[in-house]
Amino acid sequence: MISIADHFRQPLRKLRLAALIVACAVTGVALPAAAQPSGNDPKPKIGPVVPFGNLRAVGGLEGLAISPRNEVYAAAQVEGIIYRMTPEGEVSVFANFGFNVEDIFLVGLAVAGDHSVYAAVVGCNRADLNGVWRVDASGQPTLAFPMPVTTGTCGGSIPNALAFDDKGNLYVTESAQGEVWRLGAQGAELWVRDDLLKARPESLNQVGVDGIAYRKDSLWVNNLDTGTMIEIPIQKDGRAGIPRLFAVGLGHPDGHQFDVQGNLWVTNLGYEEWDAFDGSSRNVLRVSPDGKVEIVISTEQLRGSTGSTLLPASPVFGFGRESSTLFLGGALLNPGDPNPNVAKVKVGMPGMRLPQFTQPKDKQ
Repeated sequence: MISIADHFRQPLRKLRLAALIVACAVTGVALPAAAQPSGNDPKPKIGPVVPFGNLRAVGGLEGLAISPRNEVYAAAQVEGIIYRMTPEGEVSVFANFGFNVEDIFLVGLAVAGDHSVYAAVVGCNRADLNGVWRVDASGQPTLAFPMPVTTGTCGGSIPNALAFDDKGNLYVTESAQGEVWRLGAQGAELWVRDDLLKARPESLNQVGVDGIAYRKDSLWVNNLDTGTMIEIPIQKDGRAGIPRLFAVGLGHPDGHQFDVQGNLWVTNLGYEEWDAFDGSSRNVLRVSPDGKVEIVISTEQLRGSTGSTLLPASPVFGFGRESSTLFLGGALLNPGDPNPNVAKVKVGMPGMRLPQFTQPKDKQ
């Protein structure tokens, strides 16, 4: 049995955070069938996948976020550092949380309108650090929304991906319990818990709901374990509606974002058993507004001309002249790979603009 802390002390492990957070090594997970092209929608015009910048983070990256100035923020999960990359790819440290590697792991990010960044943090051996942090424009991190740890094991609570809605509410997925929390003046409050958001009871991979995105009065979340996409309506009074299954067959989905036509672009970690994971089926999927799933960026395309072993976890669209550029961040499966942890690719379709607010609505 291997703990999450042991996993992160071994940066050569060929896994990424959502699998590593589990308190034991994961093997033999049965997965939905691989996605196939839908055959109805025209294939997007995909350019080459090219390295971006020179960031090589120990243990890889988990969350990516981007500002309207096309500054890319990247959460180095093991290092406890948020890096900032200029539009030209120059790298600097934006925030260093400064805790021991066994204590916290950085996960999802969201950029706010005042140039601050919200970060989901797993407090592994420090339950008092668990929750969503706010990093101000100067790079100073503060725990803004503590979240409870329901068990004594590392990974008993997994704050994961973050998203604003267009009214300024901030939400975070909680992957261990199958929940979404809303963050505001009352702190972090449970917004919805549902079986669709949970890992299967028989699965050793007890990471369920993972990525999150907002569009048209709904939150769209994926389930890493079941390979599904779920829509959660936001009711007029702000409460969660009944979650509904939207798409299946996504393999191991991690992050996702919308384009302007309502397609979801989903990073898929692959279909292998975790103990034999080599990333040979990693790809990027596109889910159409009617739930059809197709592979739009293949494993071969991810390798590119540089032979990159990047396992993309988080996709984000750029702004302005980069609005049709998808940035991908993750871990490098081959520790000797000289490529960076971030790549970018022109996809022929602008991304949907992400809502950005100075702070969660009811804190104002």
